[in-house]
Formats: sequence, C-alpha cells, structure tokens
Amino acid sequence: MEVRWTKGNALVHLYRFGQDENAEQDARFKDRTQLFANEFQNGNVSLKLTKVELKDEGEYKCLVDTPEREYQDAIVTLNVASLGEMPSVNLVKYLGNGIQLLCESDSWYPTPTVEWKDGEGKALAEQSQSVTDQNPKTLIMVKSYLDVTSGSGNSFSCRLGSERLNRTVSTVFSVP
Repeated sequence: MEVRWTKGNALVHLYRFGQDENAEQDARFKDRTQLFANEFQNGNVSLKLTKVELKDEGEYKCLVDTPEREYQDAIVTLNVASLGEMPSVNLVKYLGNGIQLLCESDSWYPTPTVEWKDGEGKALAEQSQSVTDQNPKTLIMVKSYLDVTSGSGNSFSCRLGSERLNRTVSTVFSVP
C-alpha cells in the first residue's frame, strides 16, 4: 500500500512498503507530519500536521494505491485561523467637541470584523475607522479609531470577531 500526501509539487508525507519514506519530504514539513498506519484497515489515511503555520494553508492531495485498486485521490483544503489578543482600548486624543478612542489587537488571521457599540448596544460604524497591518509573522494587527462627541454617553465597547472560528473578543471602555 502507498499513501502519498502532497501540497502543490511538494511532498508532504509518503508511506510505502509498510513504513514512512520521507527522505524526499519537503523541508517545510520535516518532523511535522504523521499518518495512522493502524487505521489504514478502516480506510483512514488521515494526515496529522503539527506546529501549523499560516503558510500551511491551502489544498492538499492524498493519493492512495493498494493492490486491490488503482490510485484513488482526494483533495483536502486546510484553512488556518488565529484568534487575536484581547483588545485594548485607550483614549488617544481630545477633539474639539469630544475624544478619540483607539482599540488595538494583534495576532489575527484572517482580518477580523470590528464593531464599536455604545453603552446601550447601538452600533457606531459611522464614527469609526479601522486600519490593519501584517506583522513579520504575517499575523494581522488591527487598529480601530472611534470619534466620540460629548453627550454620546460614557461607555463604549470594541468587539473583534473571527468568522472562521465563530468567536469574538471584546473590551469595554468607560470615559471618566
């Protein structure tokens, strides 16, 4: 039996003649892959990939060749996600008739949704502006500014969300 996992032209993992044969394995996957040979009899040729990185995202192809059947293949898509850090909210400057708040959070992938709300739960999209930047690890840093006019209340929340993970993180800021 032969089980061959590839990503593009790169060999991710090869099992042949009853053992792993990874001499030609792409260096990016060295010491990070594993098959479950004891599960082959149940039709399970799953690949375990450890220490997942953003560059691991993409399509993987699994080819299986057995004496009973010719090659069979399947394509699996790996989507990588990172839930960022708890956001911090700070007052960054005073405006003529109010203040500007800054919500910051790092280590997101992909770019999160950003939502500001007042103390009554009303969305404040028109008063906010967000910018993103990718750090050296290719994770995303989010900065979102909210202009608050006097009389707008004194409690504001900044919520960031990952659609892939279906999770959110938020912080509440109270103006003194």
